[in-house]
Amino acid sequence: MGDAGPRDPAQRRIAERRLLDALRRLHRREPMRPDVRLDTLMAAARAAHPGRAAGHRGGAALELDDAGLLAVVDELAAAGRVVRHGRRVRLPEHRPGLEPVML
Repeated sequence: MGDAGPRDPAQRRIAERRLLDALRRLHRREPMRPDVRLDTLMAAARAAHPGRAAGHRGGAALELDDAGLLAVVDELAAAGRVVRHGRRVRLPEHRPGLEPVML
């Protein structure tokens, strides 16, 4: 993969979508956690959408290795779409707490 990140633009887009979707789900599942470990996020992104058909927008296989996924996380952080602190990451708008409906 190298310093330039994933070379296949389609794989980069798939990875971005899966990582951001997984991070949203993890924040919803555990709203009191301030952030998520990168290994947890990558595992959740790899497990995303296992039952979708190959022709479905979210059905394409994610073929990037861990280094490729980390490169995509770094790109997302550089663009301000995620906040990364070492091995932990969160969405910029995420604040630990319960939604008003849960209070």
